[in-house]
Amino acid sequence: MWKEDSSYLFSIIYAPKQGRPDEETREFLEKLSDNIHDIPQEDLLMVAGDMNCHIGSSHNGFEDVMGCFSFRVRNQEEKNMLGLCQEHKLRIMNSYY
Repeated sequence: MWKEDSSYLFSIIYAPKQGRPDEETREFLEKLSDNIHDIPQEDLLMVAGDMNCHIGSSHNGFEDVMGCFSFRVRNQEEKNMLGLCQEHKLRIMNSYY
């Protein structure tokens, strides 16, 4: 599904670990969001790496970004990451298998 004048962009990230100061996590998510926002809509973005979060087993409220194949309990870090995914129409692919 390649369009002329499109690019594939791969971003490898490492999010702050759980328990780090809220300011550090907030700054990371803001920078990531700003970078994603700057990518042209016609380009395909794949973000990989260690997001340092578990998205939880319930996809209620996040059906647009995650499938039903995940586990563990969600906490604030996960809610922030899921919100970022919703904002930028990203999908958490390993939850769809």
